[in-house]
Amino acid sequence: VSSYFVDRIGRKKVFYISTIIHAVGVIIQSFTSTYYVLVIARGIIGICFGVQGMLIPLCKIPLYISVYQQIDQSEIAMSSNRGTLVSMYQSGISVGFSVGFGAAFAASNTTTMLGWKLILLLPLIPSLLMLAGLWGIPESPRWLISQERYEEALYILKELRDWRSNNSELMMEFTSIVQDVSFDRLYTKKPFLTLFQGGICNYRKRTLLGTGVHILTQLTGVNGVFFFLPVTFEASGIDRGNTALISNCIIGGVDLLCIIPLLLFVDKIGRRVILMAGAAVMGGALLLISIMIACFVVTDATNPNGGVVTSSAYVSSTGATYAIMISIIVYFGTFTATWGPLGWVYTADIYPQLIRANAMGITTASSYIFSIVITLLSTYLFTYSIWGTYLMFSIFCFIMIWIISKYYPETRVSHS
Repeated sequence: VSSYFVDRIGRKKVFYISTIIHAVGVIIQSFTSTYYVLVIARGIIGICFGVQGMLIPLCKIPLYISVYQQIDQSEIAMSSNRGTLVSMYQSGISVGFSVGFGAAFAASNTTTMLGWKLILLLPLIPSLLMLAGLWGIPESPRWLISQERYEEALYILKELRDWRSNNSELMMEFTSIVQDVSFDRLYTKKPFLTLFQGGICNYRKRTLLGTGVHILTQLTGVNGVFFFLPVTFEASGIDRGNTALISNCIIGGVDLLCIIPLLLFVDKIGRRVILMAGAAVMGGALLLISIMIACFVVTDATNPNGGVVTSSAYVSSTGATYAIMISIIVYFGTFTATWGPLGWVYTADIYPQLIRANAMGITTASSYIFSIVITLLSTYLFTYSIWGTYLMFSIFCFIMIWIISKYYPETRVSHS
């Protein structure tokens, strides 16, 4: 739905609207004392999250394209920097997770309602910062050109240009963007159904690739494993009272560390290589977790330290516990450095300008839908068999290596 408005009123206005609505939702959830109002407020925040989840990867490239000297004529942005820019989306998520987990851990011992209301109010800060930041961010030059607002687009290009650039380079860049957009307008149909048509551009295949990479991302099991991580940690012997908070803080810290090598190397290594390597490492980590739990789990027993385990199972071997903990860290760190951001990078690579908003809307929706499916499915799977669930996600990861190698073409363009 958001893609319709993005194409018609512009990227920046949709950012403003969604951010303001998000702030309103945060205020409502923080001060309400009614359960149903809280649920509605959370729904409002979720809608804004979905809009911006599509919009941020879409707008990363148009807003920053003109900062650089060289432009790839066939795509909307410099291929040599596209991966880094879009991957910043994942880095922002990692920072947000870490701050949120840290705040929740800090408030875990509070005994007053005010403490938790302040935690619920905390997301208002990034909303206000985003509103302030949007004031200084220009509209996408390419969107302005697609709306035939050439003078505004040229002015923004001048503002974004490197100070070393001369006027001839600026005009060459402006002309190349106009030609690119004009070509897309003549030979690309914008209707939503175009995404499912074949032909020379074969948008059907692009749509399948884009939605497929997001579906495969969910099949790594990251959301299911994350939401039920306390179950695994409890089985490993970690104190039940702080299990969820400790596991969240660990994963948040791992995300922050692992996003750094991604930003350094994402545009120097092929997309396919990163995706296949990530699937292999995650599959191996999940397989090891599955083996450790299957071989060393003790059910309905007394804890060796003397206390009765409150969960239904725990790992009887200290070595196995460490192996599980390390494997979990490797799994989440690898996801953050590979499949987490690469799904957004790959979809940004394969769509032309005039259908990109609709296409990103479809791919983002597929990501959220399968996230819900995997999470709900994991509810039953982890209850039935913890080790079997990890084994299933491990098998999915290994199958993904074959899928990427057979069906997904390389989209990174080398300028060496």
